[in-house]
Amino acid sequence: MHLVNPGINWVAPTIFDAASEPGILLPLVLANAASPQLWRLRDRILAAQHVGTELSNPIALLRAFQVGLNRLLTHTSPLEVAGANGCFDLKLLAARLGQPAIDTALARIRATLSALLTAGQLDPARYDLEPLIASGRFPAYTYATVDGIAASGRYLGRASRRPFGLTCCLDEVALLASLLLISPQGAMDGLAVLANPVHYSLFGWSGAQSWWFYGKNELLFSVAPAVLEQRLAGASMLVTPRGSWSRSSGCSSIPAAELERLIQRLQDFFGCLPEELEPQHRPAIRFVDPSPMDGLVQGALQCQGVAEVQALLVDALGHSGAAASAARTVFTCARYLPGADLVQLLVAARQGPRLQQAQGAITADEDAVALVRAIGGTSSIFDDRDRLALPEETLKFRTGSDRDKAVLLHVLLEHLHGVGCISTVLEPEHSLVKGPSGTFCTALMDWVDDPAQALTGGAARLLQQPAEADQPGAQQSRNPAFATAGQGRIEYRHDHARA
Repeated sequence: MHLVNPGINWVAPTIFDAASEPGILLPLVLANAASPQLWRLRDRILAAQHVGTELSNPIALLRAFQVGLNRLLTHTSPLEVAGANGCFDLKLLAARLGQPAIDTALARIRATLSALLTAGQLDPARYDLEPLIASGRFPAYTYATVDGIAASGRYLGRASRRPFGLTCCLDEVALLASLLLISPQGAMDGLAVLANPVHYSLFGWSGAQSWWFYGKNELLFSVAPAVLEQRLAGASMLVTPRGSWSRSSGCSSIPAAELERLIQRLQDFFGCLPEELEPQHRPAIRFVDPSPMDGLVQGALQCQGVAEVQALLVDALGHSGAAASAARTVFTCARYLPGADLVQLLVAARQGPRLQQAQGAITADEDAVALVRAIGGTSSIFDDRDRLALPEETLKFRTGSDRDKAVLLHVLLEHLHGVGCISTVLEPEHSLVKGPSGTFCTALMDWVDDPAQALTGGAARLLQQPAEADQPGAQQSRNPAFATAGQGRIEYRHDHARA
């Protein structure tokens, strides 16, 4: 993993985050492996096809996963994503990631879509994005973990045929890679994501047998030359457990010898290479250290169950250096509060088209409270209060735990008063948001005169001492469950009894 853009959103990566940092796939895959949802999905797919996890034929196992994903997932097109999720403001994305990153990704997206539309390979009614881009907008592609995908099926799917989840190509690639990761050791000898910003695919091999997962409905063991040029057009990113290579950044955290072997394997399978990978078109590569995610991936391959994967990540978090940083990134991607970076969570919580629309509709604290009260669902989309849904998701799915709703209220009040005026405490039993109008308890859905009545322990004292806590980094270094992001404050209090 080579972080080339400090604005990257690791919590809920967008299509432009992934284009800027393709290594963002690795924490997604590991977050999936640490979720009970993925292990249930694996067992569900294999049981439906009467296949056991002890299957010795890795290609048969691969086929079972592909068939299962194709049956259970509903693929969404760009304009369907725009209808379901809304659209990003490209100016806001450029402010976060930088205009060059947006321009580079848009150029590749437009060129690839134009070629496919001209060739008649895509339906303009589902894929023509030019009118949106011309208006400064882009479909709100946000890549999710298996839990987020399952939530989309549970809350948004049609009742007549409710899918496991609604997905795009990157989601499908991450799911298949995750399923193979938790399969018997040695199921595959190698995996590599081959991608451009428009389309992500998974290339792999077992022994002499190579294959190409082009999408949930296509698992290919050979490719007709007639379709290769179109399908490989613009492929300019590679991701393996060792790291990633991106033509736009010129960096590779995949070691030089391994990158050359992978490119040769792609050449052998396809009979040619994407233009961006051909030596005469490939710019000089700057090699950086391999991704620290690789050690976690190798450790996860040894795990026999979800509890072992979770223990692996917790153990890595207890060490120092790159391994701990990688584990924290995975927990942040999974939104697991005890291990997450709350600064990144709070920054990500302030983003999203639904949230921006909601912020534009409120002019007073009571408007914000009324909006939160109107969300009738009380369940976490993750079925776990220790995992945080972002405000965008709480608004989208119309449900959330008291913690989810507290963070939603937090960012709504920040919009009215500024980030330095709001602080939030997530207690084991209650969540409190304090602003100029007083303290609101989202567990009680009411204002509280004395925060101590709704709190346990010393959290009330924290709320009464904002001056000390607002010092940049004052407590963050000692307590990773404390966030100061742009002077906004969120405190997470762990339930030790539950642990």
